[in-house]
Amino acid sequence: IEDKLESLEKEFPGCGSTPSAGESVDASTAGANASSEATKFPSFTGKDLDGNDVSSDELFSKNKVTVMNFWFTTCKPCVGELGDLEDLNKELAKKGGQVVG
Repeated sequence: IEDKLESLEKEFPGCGSTPSAGESVDASTAGANASSEATKFPSFTGKDLDGNDVSSDELFSKNKVTVMNFWFTTCKPCVGELGDLEDLNKELAKKGGQVVG
């Protein structure tokens, strides 16, 4: 995977940079539809790293905000951002939120 990531970075310089217009959603409008009513995140179930069942309804219901981060253990950029995600998790915890990876 690491070799493929390096190959993509060489072929598409800047592919890991800040998204340009149209590639991201402004946080102030995320989760809102045309009538400005909140849209519920689709429910899902899965397993955590210890094999325990996980439900999105349980993860999200106890937080004011939940940041979902999908990553792969052997992805060097993914592992590299874990410290920043932990810092964000600590900051969100003070405000009733959580980062879930």
